[in-house]
Amino acid sequence: MLNKILISFVILLLFFSANADELKLNPEHPGEYTVVKGDTLWDISARFLKQPWRWQEIWGVNPQIKNPHLIYPGDVVSLSFKDGRPVLNLERAGQVTVGRNVKLSPTIRSSENIEAIPAIPIDAIQQFLVWPIILEEDEMDNWPYVVSSYDGHLVASVNNKIYIRGLPEDSNIKEYSIYRKGPAYKNVK
Repeated sequence: MLNKILISFVILLLFFSANADELKLNPEHPGEYTVVKGDTLWDISARFLKQPWRWQEIWGVNPQIKNPHLIYPGDVVSLSFKDGRPVLNLERAGQVTVGRNVKLSPTIRSSENIEAIPAIPIDAIQQFLVWPIILEEDEMDNWPYVVSSYDGHLVASVNNKIYIRGLPEDSNIKEYSIYRKGPAYKNVK
């Protein structure tokens, strides 16, 4: 008796696991669909499948679609069956497919910038707009200068300690700017 119950339970379990694994098509699926701007893989898969989160299964069995993330407006997606399983086929816009051969023709793909190029924050460039420094050659000779960093590194950054020679001791200045002497500008006439 216990064996019959156990066998019945195993058979029911196998039946439900087989049904759970079945890929179900959307009853209103189109034979083919032309991709439009704004479509996502999820949107396209929802047109063909009842469970669009399983899109990898229907795309993954098709070696023609090497990277399903690269789908462009104008591409045509069509549904066919291979060994009883649904498969999505892709025909790129501007290509003619003959059997397994694909005839490529040159096309230009242009895309609009959806977002504007962000402006540079003014505080990031303000020091270059407000304090342009062009000096005579000998003006920097009496300025204080950096001798070394506290820990001996060649490069110092924010909150690193540095040694400065020539800084007045009674100075109440809290912020400093550090400049590097560059090549002299020449007036070539």
